[in-house]
Amino acid sequence: MKLVEKHFRTTHELLRDVPTEKIAHWLLNTGYFPENYVLPPSFIVSDFTLNTEAYNKDLLSLTRRELIRISYPKTVLASRNFAIQHPWNYHDIVFYLINNWQFILDHLFHENIKIYSYSLPIPISKRQKL
Repeated sequence: MKLVEKHFRTTHELLRDVPTEKIAHWLLNTGYFPENYVLPPSFIVSDFTLNTEAYNKDLLSLTRRELIRISYPKTVLASRNFAIQHPWNYHDIVFYLINNWQFILDHLFHENIKIYSYSLPIPISKRQKL
């Protein structure tokens, strides 16, 4: 077994042991915004919890798909423009991911897969579990 495949299979084993509640918590509280250096420090997520139902019942509704546009001063003469999705939209993405988590893992880590990856957006290691 090649090193990258071994790492891939180990990641799969570790990820299966993490409770979906912890995955949801990480995705909602850490995964909503990009890394700290990308957005100004005023953008922070706290206590974003997974509800038992999705917020948006009509998945074809376009009103919830609109981005919230924010202008943040970069210098005296220039601003940096950001666009983020409504938190409820992101909640619903995580809601459906978690409700289909086993299917997603089975698909990503299929036993006959031939392409392996070192990257996984959820931080997981043997030393420190999520």
